Amino acid sequence: MSSKYAINNSSNTTSNSTKYKYQVKKVLLEGSVILCQHGFLGTEETLNPLFENLKNNVFNKFYNCEFCDGILRATELNNSNSTLKEIIDKHEARPKSNIFVRTLFSNPTYGAVSTQASELRDMINLVRRKYPNIPIVLIGYSKGGVVNCKCAINNPGLIDKIVNVGTPHDETLIQDLIQILGDSLKKKYGSFLGIPIKPVRDAIQYLVDLANSGVDSILNETVTYTKLREEWNNLLIKPKFTPIAGEAIVVNGEFNGDFIVPTESAIANGFRGRTYLDIINNFIVTDDRVTISTNKLKAYLGNASCVLDILSKFSEVIIGGDIVKTIEALFDIISNILQNDGDFSKCLKLAHTSFLGSKDFLLTHNTIGMRVLAGINA
Repeated sequence: MSSKYAINNSSNTTSNSTKYKYQVKKVLLEGSVILCQHGFLGTEETLNPLFENLKNNVFNKFYNCEFCDGILRATELNNSNSTLKEIIDKHEARPKSNIFVRTLFSNPTYGAVSTQASELRDMINLVRRKYPNIPIVLIGYSKGGVVNCKCAINNPGLIDKIVNVGTPHDETLIQDLIQILGDSLKKKYGSFLGIPIKPVRDAIQYLVDLANSGVDSILNETVTYTKLREEWNNLLIKPKFTPIAGEAIVVNGEFNGDFIVPTESAIANGFRGRTYLDIINNFIVTDDRVTISTNKLKAYLGNASCVLDILSKFSEVIIGGDIVKTIEALFDIISNILQNDGDFSKCLKLAHTSFLGSKDFLLTHNTIGMRVLAGINA
């Protein structure tokens, strides 16, 4: 396992609001439109937890913020009754407040990054036609942050700021976890062909193929992370850019992240022009993480009866290509480990999604909300 995800022990993050006083100015911007993009498998409700987090955040009183009730849908941009009308009806002149708007792409589930980036551009142009010089800020959750970066690359100068939360700018932890699983089972049986239950054998092979395909399968896109990073770094006019990571789990310093996205990937390591806030490890929220042993993880995944029992429950959906169920199967394995090693409920507060049955996850975490507001104000 690569050590590139090793934990940085200099982290000194905290959810204490006094830590952030000097980052938050009395006025965020003199009016802006803040478009918020969902991630992979997005729905109308995906960003609701983030909106509630931001609405209730201690710093909101400084920001003069509004939160639009409606959703700006890519399929309704020519509709006179769209969410943009809600904004215009309240602000005939350029808004003096900072208006948060959730967006929804035409194919929110499996849409290609390039297509969604074009739809986001159309949304921005629609806003700019009404308010020509208003600052445009983008917040992206998970894959939505990749869409934000791609939109900025394709449209230099169109976007003023980007804040990405839990976005895979490089690769995902799923690939690492699957590799450990595959290596353990190969060691146990010599090869996947030696696994005694065929549906499970096929399921494992599917998972390994999924891991090897990386971004192409997960994002339904031919653009690789390497190309995205190169295009971003070659961009002459870059938006101010603040990536934010939630670190729920550390496995002996070998890899760490929010169960889906490694920390180094979420903080856009290798991307130039990131906006550093004025605290140590400013991008990374770690106060609820747990640490587990690599040896214990490998031993657990190498336990034939345990792994085969878990994966046999999911083999049909895995073979059927259901990525959601595939991820749930992996989470089931990890949750069994964590429940016996560390404060499981605590680390879920920084998990990438609420797949694990917790109502708390990355977008509900108060410290994440503070980082988002500080990033917008950077």
